[in-house]
This record gives sequence, C-alpha cells and structure tokens, in this order.
Amino acid sequence: MTEQQLIEFLWRYGHFWNPAYKDGAAVRKDDLPKLSLTDDVVKQAVASYQAADANLSTLTMLHHGRAAVVDGDAGPATFALASIRRCGCPDYPLPRGWALEAGAGSWPANGCDPDQEGVHSIRIGIDTSRAHTAVKAYLQEALEASSACYAEMGLAVRYILDGDGKVEIAKRFEPLAGSVIGWNEFPRAGVCNQTIQGRLDTTFTPDMRLWANLEVHETGHGVGLEHTRGGIMNPSILLVWPLSWKGTPSEATMRRYFGGQPLPGPTPQPEPPSPDGKVYVTITVSPTWPPKAEIVTVTRNPIV
Repeated sequence: MTEQQLIEFLWRYGHFWNPAYKDGAAVRKDDLPKLSLTDDVVKQAVASYQAADANLSTLTMLHHGRAAVVDGDAGPATFALASIRRCGCPDYPLPRGWALEAGAGSWPANGCDPDQEGVHSIRIGIDTSRAHTAVKAYLQEALEASSACYAEMGLAVRYILDGDGKVEIAKRFEPLAGSVIGWNEFPRAGVCNQTIQGRLDTTFTPDMRLWANLEVHETGHGVGLEHTRGGIMNPSILLVWPLSWKGTPSEATMRRYFGGQPLPGPTPQPEPPSPDGKVYVTITVSPTWPPKAEIVTVTRNPIV
C-alpha cells in the first residue's frame, strides 16, 4: 500500500468525517491527490483510524515491541493494519447519499415475531450458490452459533438458505475487491424496513469461529450497529468465542434495542479451554515493504 492509497483508504472508511476532528469534513475525493501524510488533516484521519481498530495493539507490539500510541504518524504498524482483511462498511458515517452505512436501529419492531409474542425477529436469506466449498462444510454450524448469539440479546434470527421468501436482509457470496470480506448496502440510506443487501466474500475461508464472527458482525450493521474498537463490531475481524455480545462494546446498544432477555432454545456449548484457558491467534507479517499482516490460524494451544 502506497502513501496515496492509505489516504484514499482513510477517506473511503470515513476517518476524515470523525466528529472529533472537524477539519476533515471539508475534504472531498478530488482533494485527496493533493494531500500527504504530513498534512494535519491527514494526521487527524490517521489518528482516528489508529484509535478505531483493536488489532493495532498486536501489530504495534510485533513491529515496535511496545503498546500502540495514537499519534497520527503512519508507520509500519499502521500500514500493516490497513492490509488486514476487514468489513467494507465505513467506520464513521459518510455524507448523505452513500449506500454503505449502518442501519437506523429502529427495527425490527417489538412483537414482530410470528411465533413468540413480544419478541423481536428478523429473517436473513443467504444465496449459497457461489459459496466456497470450505464455507459450505461448516455453514450450518456457523449460522447456529450466530442465531444463538443474537438470541442471547432477545433477537430471534432465522436463516433462509437459497429460498425465495420475504427477508429483511438478503446476502450473497461474491468476490469482493481489495481486502474487504463483507459489507451491507442500504438501498435507501437512513430508511428502516427495507431489504438490506449483504455481501460475503467467496475467498474468506477461515475456521468456523472466525467466519461466524463475520456473519454476526455484518448482521450487526443490519440491525443498527456501527463499528467499535474491539469486540464483534471491530472493523477488522477479531475472534470473539464463545460467540457472545456480552462484554463487548456493543452490549449496551443490543440490550437497548432488543431487551437483552435470552430467548428459549438450545445454546451451543463452548469448546474446552486450552491448557492455560486462552485462544491464540497467529498473525503473519510479510518481510516486504510496506509490510502486510494477515490472521492465518486460530489454535487452542500456545504458539511456540
């Protein structure tokens, strides 16, 4: 990634519109070629991005052997962070007219579930015709974990695979550009009760837990959540397992939207803990410049 590509990346994901930095609101796409990483308005956008993604802490430790510092200077860790696969929805709302944004959070209405009185529910249709075979092997298990995660907060999620029925969120698999692994499109920005179009990348084939995190994340946008630093709604994928909103930055919002009362039904049992009770994520960083980092494996055993 070049300096100019990083500036365009920051603009694409809304960091010039961070309300904490008022100067960026005047920046338009035509202005980007005139900017450099030393300009104050760009340094503000870099600082916004550094503060938004919890994966920066791991990358700063790898590159510099210290904790992350939000200083607006784009060094190796910041460039590596921008190369990690992430959600395509902006981290901050973009100007009106953009289709990629979070939902309004005012739907579904309480009591909309046809089978359970007073319960929120949504239907999610997934076209699996272009899904990778690796994903098809664990898709059902991942969707069950996703449903259980939402049920814990009081929202009934029903998945309809390859069906023609009415749904609130319609998703399909397709090759996505760049390092994007998923995004949501709202045909009418800021309007509730419409069919949200979701995209899932055909090449994102990690283990079931990471893919389930992606599914819960993208559905989170559909029910009104924005990105948070850390947790399920972190801009780049983080492993939250057992899959739960509890203890994440989005928990309070989920409780406010859906009541936070667990729905009856089976709850998946967590995997046995590793000897020290931790989950380890392997992140590889390429020796090339600019460096690229990618989550490669998730293991229950310590990395040697």
